[in-house]
Amino acid sequence: MLKKFPIPLAIVCALSISSARSYYAEDTLLFTIKLTDKADDLFYCSRDVALVDILSGPVLVHDNRLLFYSRHGYVLYNQRGKIEESHSLHKKNRRLAPDDPDRLMLAYPPDKSTLLYYKNKKTDEVFEKKIARKRIKKLGGKPARRYGDLSHSHILNIAFNTLTSEMVERIYLKPGLIGFDPGTGMRYWSLEKRYTFTSPVIAEKEGGFAGFFPGLKAGEGVRIKKFLIEPLSVIASEDRRRYWGLKAATGSDRPEFYQEVFCCDEAGNILRVDTLVKQTIRETVLEKRGRREYTFERTAKWGFPPCVDEDGSLYYAVLDYQTKEIVVRKRSYFYYAPRPSGPMLEHELRSEQLISYEPMIIDYNPGARRGAAIPAVWIMNEDGDKRKAEIRDLTCRNHIVRLYRPIYRDITKKVTRSRSYLPGHVRAMQDSLSDIPTCWAPWSISVSNRRGVLRSFDYRAGDMVLCARVLNVANSGQVFVRVDLEQWAELVIFDPHGEFVNRLTFNRQYYGNRKDLVAVSDDGEVIEKDYECAEGGYRFFTWTPTIP
Repeated sequence: MLKKFPIPLAIVCALSISSARSYYAEDTLLFTIKLTDKADDLFYCSRDVALVDILSGPVLVHDNRLLFYSRHGYVLYNQRGKIEESHSLHKKNRRLAPDDPDRLMLAYPPDKSTLLYYKNKKTDEVFEKKIARKRIKKLGGKPARRYGDLSHSHILNIAFNTLTSEMVERIYLKPGLIGFDPGTGMRYWSLEKRYTFTSPVIAEKEGGFAGFFPGLKAGEGVRIKKFLIEPLSVIASEDRRRYWGLKAATGSDRPEFYQEVFCCDEAGNILRVDTLVKQTIRETVLEKRGRREYTFERTAKWGFPPCVDEDGSLYYAVLDYQTKEIVVRKRSYFYYAPRPSGPMLEHELRSEQLISYEPMIIDYNPGARRGAAIPAVWIMNEDGDKRKAEIRDLTCRNHIVRLYRPIYRDITKKVTRSRSYLPGHVRAMQDSLSDIPTCWAPWSISVSNRRGVLRSFDYRAGDMVLCARVLNVANSGQVFVRVDLEQWAELVIFDPHGEFVNRLTFNRQYYGNRKDLVAVSDDGEVIEKDYECAEGGYRFFTWTPTIP
């Protein structure tokens, strides 16, 4: 049986207007939604109505189906563009005036199987409908009051983001609660009362501590103001979580505006930045009796906020006012997956077998003399004699990795500050974080060459890095770094500029029992001699980039 733990994150083509890059495998057209001029149709589209009156999306629901909705109803598609279900309120409201207080409106889906409705100008009356069911049920009491004013507000939930517009007020289900998933029992609590993408987050599962996210860190090279990045989503894969943020810009002084999607790991490292169309402005000519009267600029295209699936793929849609259609696309990313293979790169693997290391101890106290240190690596010759590796032994094509412990004083302040609005058990988790040094002084690797430091890459609170070294620099310029931690080992790949490309976890054993060997060819091929899943022996695996 294949073990292995692919982490789907990043990959082949680069596109960005920020300092970070996105490497994606393919950007695929899924389907197109045709819109109409008929005002009483669910597919109505006009520049003269608000965006809430036009289908927007997508929102991912069960089985990765794509939901588009407006105030007047919803349409559910599969990924081939086939309509599986639709529900329109036009028939129900046809005898009511636009401002009639009894007019029923759709608000948004609070989870993957439910839609919320309210009555126009009677926002205290809340209704719900389950997908695939016809009945619309009225909610009363506390279940209705918790949603607030559905006509203008939207509950923030990074565990299931259903926001298709930035023009709404975000409210909290409970103070500090920014995400919740009833299916898994996960909850996410912000350590800042007004959550932004730089706010520390505690992940809780069924009352127990499940993880810590320090927020986007100050050291990450983003050229925009970080407080402008709005929370988008959190995706869990294996025992890792990735946090997503969104920065959208609109206006009328440029022909095109973009939205940037930021993906961070649990340590606050930016893994990728994707650029998607947000708004396209085009000149419109107004003619009267065949003569040009004047020209003016109008929005020609509008991009909705994207959504993310469990594989890290982006689904996004662009409304085209000129052609009256919504174009729905999917952007996919490679991840490294193992497949059994025969012996390869035997010389490189034999060389790896002669290498061992000692765990590093780096002082993180504020008064200590700190700096990046080369790992304590030992090399054995054919006679069995060991010597400690020097810088020249650990340098591969002018690239070397060092270990260090940066101190983030802003995180220390945020973690230690009292949060009276949080529940007692979450405050207890917060107090325990201040006693975990890797929370505010994490282990980090620093990749450098003759030009200086290419990239610093932090690890999560609780992770202890024992050794890191460059296995190879491929002909493409990609740098392959093996990182051994106390409980697992991975390969992290950077591009020639130091930007993150991908990572793969090849071992989940305690380091004292770890025997797995990994080698990388000059062409970037990854070969593993695996002792973990072979009883009393070993097997060979080739790790190859794969599209989900």
